[in-house]
Amino acid sequence: MTNPSGSQGDITRIVTVDNRQRRREHFDVRRDVFVVEQGIFTDTDEDSRDSELSTTHLIGVINGLTVGAVRLYPLDAGYEQWQGDRLAVLKAHRSSRLGFELVQEAVAQASANGGLVMHAHIQMPNVRFFEYLGWHPEGPVETYAGILHQPMVINLQGKSSQLA
Repeated sequence: MTNPSGSQGDITRIVTVDNRQRRREHFDVRRDVFVVEQGIFTDTDEDSRDSELSTTHLIGVINGLTVGAVRLYPLDAGYEQWQGDRLAVLKAHRSSRLGFELVQEAVAQASANGGLVMHAHIQMPNVRFFEYLGWHPEGPVETYAGILHQPMVINLQGKSSQLA
């Protein structure tokens, strides 16, 4: 998908990772955000979920540079419940629509794969952004890696995250 985004003339693409180079770019963005910037993890945020065949890794590319990432995966054998996580956009690009587009594409892919509901654990400063995209709080606030997160959910059938 190709969309105008950010400042005039910027081209944004959301790409499904399908080779080693793109996979490394995906992990580099996550490392820059979750290890270097936020200090949530010490060396890497990679885990066993990343090597599972059912996990999809997406990257966000602006003007040819990979500056965003997100992953999604089914939570059940029937592919009805999905998880979206590790949404990361490099700080210099957070004023673009890239985070919006990454979430939209993750939701669209989960829905296209038979998903009924998608779950996520959202850092508290980002809850309003997800509510804007049609997500709803699901249960009490939780602590993950020392940071407060709000569990959230979106209905993938008749979803309201297709904002223009």
